[in-house]
Amino acid sequence: MRSLFFSLLGYFLTPFGILVMGALDSSMVFFLPLGIDFVVIIMTARKPELFWLYAMLATLGSMIGSAGTFWTGKKVG
Repeated sequence: MRSLFFSLLGYFLTPFGILVMGALDSSMVFFLPLGIDFVVIIMTARKPELFWLYAMLATLGSMIGSAGTFWTGKKVG
């Protein structure tokens, strides 16, 4: 069980993982309070010179997730 948790956490601790986590966090499917915040903080602590990239990826992921939720709501009516 512990290795499963660390493998999932390790997946989200990549630039693509930040994008996916941001999209999932702002969608109707998945909600983890402060999840994206902690991922961005950990990634920034590891490589401070890329702080701007992590914030942009989290924002882009959030916009993708919100757009998907908006599109679903528009289709449903």
